[in-house]
Amino acid sequence: KAASESPGLVITDTNMPGIDGFETCRQIREAGGKDFPKIIVITGAIDAVDAIKARKSGADDYCVKTSDCAQLMTAVKTLIGEA
Repeated sequence: KAASESPGLVITDTNMPGIDGFETCRQIREAGGKDFPKIIVITGAIDAVDAIKARKSGADDYCVKTSDCAQLMTAVKTLIGEA
């Protein structure tokens, strides 16, 4: 979908059916380049290893899902240049 739509920002979860967010990120980077689109990987797990894995897969940012979406909104604003 990212290849056909050319979004400026992709937000992907680490846990998805069929393919995880890290592999999704890696594939987007291979197909679309190092800097575009911007990618945020989100997760429900609080694990520092996932943050490192997200960066290694090409993510621009990594956020833990909580009931408060402030961290995600800050990351989005930063990556699209509104922060």
